[in-house]
Amino acid sequence: SDFTHFTSYVSLVKNKECAYNFGIRDSISQLHYLCMKCKGDGTINISIKNENGKTMLPKTNCKTTNWKWIKISIPEKNISSGNNTITFQDAKGTVDIDKFVITTNEKLNPDK
Repeated sequence: SDFTHFTSYVSLVKNKECAYNFGIRDSISQLHYLCMKCKGDGTINISIKNENGKTMLPKTNCKTTNWKWIKISIPEKNISSGNNTITFQDAKGTVDIDKFVITTNEKLNPDK
């Protein structure tokens, strides 16, 4: 089947977590950025958990009726080589997430 023209995204639900596990192969500690494409009228709690513990990123507002990219800085110590888990949770209102990218490129435009 061809699902090219279908839309899929995650609708965050209050008091429920949406977690994604990922690994970092680069052992160099550096600043990362979370680019997240979202829409809605709400606030998201984002946390990253790894061998260094769990860190909450600043609460992120998503207030748009159209899909919009939001960029959040992730301090160096908050992502480590090896296994990491990023967790999204609806803190207030409603938020949908279409996609996200974790990068070291501050100028990345994920749509290009």
